Amino acid sequence: MATAKSMLSPFQQISLHPLVGILDTRSRPADIPPSAFRWKLNLQTTVDAKLCRRQGFDKFIPAGAEFVNQDLHAQGATRKPVPFLFENTTSSGTRQLFAGTEDSLWLLEPTTGDWVPLLNPAKAAAFQATWLLENPFLPAVDGPYPNNTCGAPGARWRADALQNMVFFTNGVDPPCYYDSAYGQSLVTSLGPGAEAGAFHPVIDCLAVADNAIEMTGINGGTWIGSAQVVIQFCGVLIWMNITDNTGNRYPTKILWSNLNQGLIYSPCVDANNNPSGYVGSPPAPPTNGSVTVCGFQDLPYGDEIVGSALLLGSLYVFTRRGIWRMSPGAVGAGNIVASGATASNIWAFTQIYNEPANQTGCLVYPFSLVSTGIDLYYMSREAIYKYNPYMVKPEATTEEMQWLYRAAGAMFKKQDTYVDSTYCNLPSACYTPVTGELWFSWPSYNNNLANRNDDASVVLNNWTLVVSHQNKTADVLDCGFSAFVNYRETPTSGACNESQDFLAASTMDYAIKEIGGVFYRAYIRGSTTASGYDPTADNPVSGVTYQLTAYNSLFRLLIPTGYFDRDKLVRLVHLEDDTTPENLPALLTVRVGQSYTVQDPNEAQSNTAPVQISDTECGVLWQPYQSQPLACSDALTMAEMAAQNLAPSQAKDYAVWIENRYLYCEVAIIQPTSPGPTPSAGDCCLEQASFDCQGLVKV
Repeated sequence: MATAKSMLSPFQQISLHPLVGILDTRSRPADIPPSAFRWKLNLQTTVDAKLCRRQGFDKFIPAGAEFVNQDLHAQGATRKPVPFLFENTTSSGTRQLFAGTEDSLWLLEPTTGDWVPLLNPAKAAAFQATWLLENPFLPAVDGPYPNNTCGAPGARWRADALQNMVFFTNGVDPPCYYDSAYGQSLVTSLGPGAEAGAFHPVIDCLAVADNAIEMTGINGGTWIGSAQVVIQFCGVLIWMNITDNTGNRYPTKILWSNLNQGLIYSPCVDANNNPSGYVGSPPAPPTNGSVTVCGFQDLPYGDEIVGSALLLGSLYVFTRRGIWRMSPGAVGAGNIVASGATASNIWAFTQIYNEPANQTGCLVYPFSLVSTGIDLYYMSREAIYKYNPYMVKPEATTEEMQWLYRAAGAMFKKQDTYVDSTYCNLPSACYTPVTGELWFSWPSYNNNLANRNDDASVVLNNWTLVVSHQNKTADVLDCGFSAFVNYRETPTSGACNESQDFLAASTMDYAIKEIGGVFYRAYIRGSTTASGYDPTADNPVSGVTYQLTAYNSLFRLLIPTGYFDRDKLVRLVHLEDDTTPENLPALLTVRVGQSYTVQDPNEAQSNTAPVQISDTECGVLWQPYQSQPLACSDALTMAEMAAQNLAPSQAKDYAVWIENRYLYCEVAIIQPTSPGPTPSAGDCCLEQASFDCQGLVKV
């Protein structure tokens, strides 16, 4: 039917207030909900439901400390990414921060500002030599580090604490631990600054060839060579997905220690609390000894444990094909009885989810599992899933979860940012309760970090999705992190509200950053160079310089005019902002685009700037962007206005004149090049976006 443009309707204002729409990078353009963002970069929806520019990060410096090497810019050898950060609090209240690469472990010494090496290839060789001296009648292959090294490419540490001991595993080397109080055999003194503690490269009770089969369930004459998971639950230390020292795998095995004794894995202990087996006939504990609660459980064969998390009084064990709940108490219907000499009734194992097919709803990226204390979230094959005990099964696509399903299109659907599924252990996640946000960082197929040191084999996390589950929205960061941790510094005397730092290990310069508080990104100078920079070259402890880099914030959306079967005319874009004044303000830019048929406003556009990066035959036609300083729109001060009998009357209005069926808008905060060492902040919240539109009535 022929149509004509006539009978202009009056101009009406379409107002988006507050700007808290969902992020939808997954749906087809025609299915994007009204007021949803198609792209939202380096922005944050606060707990007050305001859309603000997201803060950047600085090098990590504890409050009141002099900067030395707290950000681990000097590793003492070839520098590597830092995919492990862990905080622990001792019984005396001392806070400890551990960090690790694929073959090293460190402990931060707060009094010196430097890191104490616990394990690295050189120390592994020394541990092996010490072991051979102490065990001259055993073959070298039975030592903790028979290859005189440790770790492996791509290995990632996990850790948890029991009493004053922190236990580590990386799936490659024997389980090891750090004792904050004292050490025993195979101890290396860490000297002053390590709180008189000692690192033990092996847990004796797990690393003996004559271990009791009934306590480990592995072949006699072998010992625990490695474990994929370690976690503390109800006062026992639990190891999962075990390999013995000869390479035999037990991927569904769960093994636990005695109560409050992470070094005991025997049926009994003697009068001196040392590991012991049963004695006499019939078998009984040693004189004045006692029976332990040590034991093991094998989940169904043909599966593999990949992660675990605590939630609301239970331990959830994630396998490649489902989820199990491990809970204390009596065994009920549908549960598996735990194995072990005396531990048959302390745990109940219940399978709460089993894949229908193809790992649907299962944990695919092991280090993406994160808890908010109420819910568990994790990356599966095609979406971020949520689970809690009050749900029948994990969900990702229900009506309640649609906001997250659509936002996660950035990592599972958007062509230039979707996750590289070749590297399952790289994606990392963390929950920060200060802002109530979940952070997911991942490597994309279009990885812009691959050639920084002219080595195309380097693949690192380069995108981050920050999820606000309270506001049911998300935004994207154009930077990546290999590990996160919430770190509280040791409180001073009488302090009841000590500072809390959210730390992340950058994949750009392999250094630890403190998230928030600034509006720049601090990198080791030279690390942002497109090519030629070698991040593996070590830095000196002192004298390292940092580059404070700028970053843009932007969003794109379809203007929700409705009536897409006819043309509309937009003449004005009006923005309301709450901005902190500064001498050299950032720029607030606006672009408006148009199309006759529904199109994707992200198509052929930069993810990080208001720039078209390629031509396309069918897409959105964008006008050149207009800019205004992100500052007060009135040129006069209040005193000058009063003297001239004037009133504030200027606003951030952008005059446009575009007519078509589909109208789009992009708003960006751009940091101009600053003559000083610190970029303009652009510290603002966008309160409202309004559009003066006129509809053309069909005839």
